[in-house]
Amino acid sequence: APYERPSLLRYIDSHLLRAVHLYNKPPDPTAVCPICHIQHNHAPVPTSFLPLVPCGHWVHYRCLVARMSQTIDAAKDKCPVCTTPLVLWDGISALTLATRTGLTLPVGQWNAHHAYRDAATGLWCDSDATEYAADCAVIEATMARCFYAHAHPAAPRCVDGSPRLAAVYYDVLGDLALIQRPRGVWLRWRTYSGFLLFGMLIGLKLRRWLGERQTLVVGTEGWKDFEAGMGALQMRIIAEVEG
Repeated sequence: APYERPSLLRYIDSHLLRAVHLYNKPPDPTAVCPICHIQHNHAPVPTSFLPLVPCGHWVHYRCLVARMSQTIDAAKDKCPVCTTPLVLWDGISALTLATRTGLTLPVGQWNAHHAYRDAATGLWCDSDATEYAADCAVIEATMARCFYAHAHPAAPRCVDGSPRLAAVYYDVLGDLALIQRPRGVWLRWRTYSGFLLFGMLIGLKLRRWLGERQTLVVGTEGWKDFEAGMGALQMRIIAEVEG
């Protein structure tokens, strides 16, 4: 059967793991990684050396994730040796994997004529990094607005009188969709797993914001409902990765 490209997350966390018994055992014991050009067992940061699916070329895991985090590289989703297309790439998946691997995201500087001032935040956007910062600022402002709407005395409450935080979460997602944010490449998605990862990112940001700014809601019925929803989302991500 022809190879069907999986999402980036499923490729890294499922497809490549099927050959985990081969990791660090290349047919040529002096094999060199085609990305960093260093012998497989001499990497400056310890990392696995593994065969790609479906072509079988060997690369360092860390180098592969770093390559797939280069937004300006048109070949980031392909094998560095034979250019076989490997994955369906999206920014939120690359962001997740780079963060998990401990890699610093590239700035992704744009050509000057693409720069603009973000109307919602006033921030000057001239790179992937600055556009990501603007998106994050919009997300935080949206979380605050949605929370205070549900904290209003007239708003429906949980049985213990606490704000309905799960409803806050869904309102944040809905409001962001209405204003067509995020705009930047790092938070956009084109796959179902990318969509789920964005939902998880919003949940984690909301959890942190509540824990830092609205400590009285931690442990309430509203908090427990929100946490249960986050747990269910985590299970959906696992199921999507496992396919």
